[in-house]
Amino acid sequence: VGHILCGLKHDPMEKIFSIAQLASDFKDQGVVAFDLAGPEVGFPIINYLRATQHAHDNLLNLTIHAGENSGPDMIYQAVINAHATRIGHGTALIQDKKLLDYVVNNRIAIESCPTSNIHTGSVKELSLHPLKKFLDQDVLVCINTDNRLVSQTTMTEELYLVSKTFNLSLEELKKLIENGFK
Repeated sequence: VGHILCGLKHDPMEKIFSIAQLASDFKDQGVVAFDLAGPEVGFPIINYLRATQHAHDNLLNLTIHAGENSGPDMIYQAVINAHATRIGHGTALIQDKKLLDYVVNNRIAIESCPTSNIHTGSVKELSLHPLKKFLDQDVLVCINTDNRLVSQTTMTEELYLVSKTFNLSLEELKKLIENGFK
């Protein structure tokens, strides 16, 4: 088991930076990444570069929640300015072909959270979710729950839901699961 320590954008900047420091202090003791999560609108990622740069400088993986309730610009900020190796949600990525190609070519993971994306209004219904397009375009996409307590879901339920909605083959399901490990 590896731990990801998470800073929430609506918390004070010093608290977020202290979590990034804590993540780097314990990277040899089971901490594998720093995560920056929380609301997007009104919280541009460039405001948090001190924390993300600290994580990057200390060779931590970096997950940033971006492109769920904002456009591709937030994803751009996450991967270019903040060095994200994994994007939480990323539904807006499908809107920018150049950025999508960059994400694919640099093997930046997209953690797709279908039920959560419906709850937040990122997608109006599951059939409109870009997950299948991500798979078809070789995006390193995986399935996640985002917040199991809020979304009242499990990994099994999420995989079943996307499998049924998109008529995924066993090979495509296997790829989603393997991508999560990668």
